[in-house]
Amino acid sequence: MKIKKINKTLLSIIVLSVLLAATMGYVIFDIVSEAKLAEQQQIYQEGAAYGYELAISEISRLAGSCQKVPLTYMNQTIELADLSCLQAQQ
Repeated sequence: MKIKKINKTLLSIIVLSVLLAATMGYVIFDIVSEAKLAEQQQIYQEGAAYGYELAISEISRLAGSCQKVPLTYMNQTIELADLSCLQAQQ
C-alpha cells in the first residue's frame, strides 16, 4: 500500500514539475518575444523618422537652389519651388 501511495505522490510531483517548467518556459519565451518586438518597432520608427528628415532636407535643398521639385502622391504630382526664386525670375 505504501509503495503505491509513494508512486502516486512521486508521479504527481513529477507531472506538476514538468507542467511548471513548461509554463515558466512559455512565460519566458513570451517576455523575450515581446522585448524583441518592441526593439524592432523602435528601430523601424527611428528609420522612418530618419527617412522623413532626409526627404525634407533634400526637398529644401533643391527648392532653395531654385530647382523645381516634383512631389508625387498617389496619382497626383505637383512641383514645389521656392517663391523667392520665382519672384527673382520676373
